[in-house]
Amino acid sequence: MTDARLVLRDSAEGQGRRRLALVAPDGVVACQLTIDAVQLSDGAGGVVAVGGVGNVATDPAHRRRGLASRLLERSIEEGRACGSDGMLLYGIDGFYERFGWRSCGDERWVRVPLDDARLGEAAGGSRDGTVRARAMVDADRAWIEATYAQVAARTVGARLRAADAPQWAGLEGAEVTVVERRGELAGWVWRGRGTVAERDSVARARSECAVFAELHAVDDDAMVEVVRAAAAVARAEPGDDAVELLTGAPDGHALRSVVRAGRIGGTLEDEVRPTGGAMLLPFTEAAETLVTTGGLYQFLPDRF
Repeated sequence: MTDARLVLRDSAEGQGRRRLALVAPDGVVACQLTIDAVQLSDGAGGVVAVGGVGNVATDPAHRRRGLASRLLERSIEEGRACGSDGMLLYGIDGFYERFGWRSCGDERWVRVPLDDARLGEAAGGSRDGTVRARAMVDADRAWIEATYAQVAARTVGARLRAADAPQWAGLEGAEVTVVERRGELAGWVWRGRGTVAERDSVARARSECAVFAELHAVDDDAMVEVVRAAAAVARAEPGDDAVELLTGAPDGHALRSVVRAGRIGGTLEDEVRPTGGAMLLPFTEAAETLVTTGGLYQFLPDRF
């Protein structure tokens, strides 16, 4: 039974995030969740605006009282009232569908063996000097942000990142390798250790893999070089016994294209999550389309 003494606290946080919390008389936060204003790509230049629910947590002393359900219902009511297209979350299996959330895409992963001879051994670039891999510098940021926007615009369900999105603050030279082709930037790979919680969680569960937050490139040729750069980074890790590179990539992504074409070795791993994973509660036709197509995808750094 819900404790009537609990007070609902609604507080604004940075970058458009709100936190809903049920607070007990002794000041203990009995249950809480966050809501982010999220813009998703429809893959055709349009935007689907949703409320992203995350960080759902209940204090152990207050569990089994329906508090999380109470806050979820409140978030749904507010989402409808403010005109959102729907509500999005990344859910555990078998819980959120009771509130109307529906799975809207498989987990789509790509695994690449690090001993694939086609990846080469050189960390610096191609033998003829037309391709070079190096650590990111601050001057690369504007290009990376603009190129991500282009990739996201044509990827169904990709999150459109604002200029002040926390993902951009997480890009650090030691964790990002860029690839230049004939003197022009052509792609990047971001490891994301310690700054991308989802990447770290996957890495703990898949110790045989060198997990990367994202790999992006302007075309398939550049993606081959980006994967080579990522493999070189993984091989250079002291004491790391990883045998595969692992990252998320949706259909239509250049990484999947080069694996399918046999230009590098690899396995496409699609894990069906019928009652969990990326889930959407649609309010409008635009959001319903994301569910029915089953194509919604969030890059690893954009999970919440």
